[in-house]
Amino acid sequence: RSKKSSSHRNDAVESSDGTDKQDSIGRLQELLLRGDRLGAVEEAVSIGDFATALLVASICDPETYKRVAQKYAETTFHAGSPMYTTALLFSGSLQAPTISGAWGVEADQLRQSWKSHLAAIISNRT
Repeated sequence: RSKKSSSHRNDAVESSDGTDKQDSIGRLQELLLRGDRLGAVEEAVSIGDFATALLVASICDPETYKRVAQKYAETTFHAGSPMYTTALLFSGSLQAPTISGAWGVEADQLRQSWKSHLAAIISNRT
């Protein structure tokens, strides 16, 4: 028989900058209750809660969604990987490279993986 803690405070998780994640979630909720969607998006991003950030950003303006999705890709995937390329594609941030290293890898590395990047792009056209 296990006892549940009556206080959720004991289960709080520290975020990378030392702030209490539960406090941040409370602030996020307060921002949403006030209708401050952009503030809520920023709060969610600041604690690394990209699921909530993307969910709220999806009902904000397109630029906010694009910015959060791009930040998620940069934070989560290795630059130059096909997953990174796909995430940028979904975010609307995928740009044709104009300089060497534009996709997070040098030209020599891209020559080795271009087929995977192309497959990711073609298979997920929107």
